[in-house]
Amino acid sequence: MAGSFCRVSFTSVKKMFLRRFLRIVVTLVIVILGGWAFENWRGGREWMKAKERAALMGVSLDMADYAAEGIAKGDRLMEDATKK
Repeated sequence: MAGSFCRVSFTSVKKMFLRRFLRIVVTLVIVILGGWAFENWRGGREWMKAKERAALMGVSLDMADYAAEGIAKGDRLMEDATKK
């Protein structure tokens, strides 16, 4: 009767550990994804507010509005006569 004092078998301990581990992993994933979604939502709201404030000041936050003009045909290095 050497092993009769142990009521819990090794396989049940392994199953309990795996269940607990999976619960922890699932909980962490849910918390991380929830925080990520919340921050995306909050950031979107702040971006819309910033765009509204900029529009009131007459400033555009669109990068296309500040794009540089094209390079003149004679100033392009790849089309330089010395490179041919």
